[in-house]
Amino acid sequence: MRILIYNDQTDKMETYSLRCSDNMPYTACCRFTVGEFMRNSHSRTIGWSTRRFLKSTDELIRRYGQKPRVSRAFRRAWDAEEPMILTHMLGTAVDMGRNLSLPGLQQLVTLAEDQELFDVITDLQHTRIEAHLHHQNEAASDFVPFTQIQKGDKNTEVCVAQDALWALGYPITKISGVFDAELDQAVRAFQRDHGLVADGILGKLTWESLMSQLRPIPGIDEETAA
Repeated sequence: MRILIYNDQTDKMETYSLRCSDNMPYTACCRFTVGEFMRNSHSRTIGWSTRRFLKSTDELIRRYGQKPRVSRAFRRAWDAEEPMILTHMLGTAVDMGRNLSLPGLQQLVTLAEDQELFDVITDLQHTRIEAHLHHQNEAASDFVPFTQIQKGDKNTEVCVAQDALWALGYPITKISGVFDAELDQAVRAFQRDHGLVADGILGKLTWESLMSQLRPIPGIDEETAA
């Protein structure tokens, strides 16, 4: 399986070839495996995340002292069979802790808050089953948690854009996390098709339009744009 990681320290996309039993990059042995990261995702060939998110997840589990069960982390844009928090598409969200008691969940959430490891942490007054934790770009809106991107950018937002446009039938041949000429052309085509300014910039209006078009795609051949 190909795992793409955006490294915020180098501003580069890193590529790893890993098995489900392998540890995710930037995590210690057995704390967060590829299989756990991909759990309940229909993607069989590719996933993506960020160094910052993986380091935070690893640190939370280390400090907590036992392993909370991960029920969901990564999902692809076309993967949703039910409404989902869009940060799962970025590979920067995790739902965990179904194996813990309510006091154990409260301890986990308090630890995440005290250490400021994540940007958004579920209020257990609303969900008493597991904790939802995620990183969110500060420039993003409440509705679409994706930052503006354009040609030359490198991040997991680019992965989401490539994946979504490919799923909608636009000519994307590879998901790389790098906003290249191919993606620029596909974005402009999408913008023209939906009455938007065709400037090749994925900003708030284009993101909202793109996300509104996505539907679960049963039996999608996801080998093509991996």
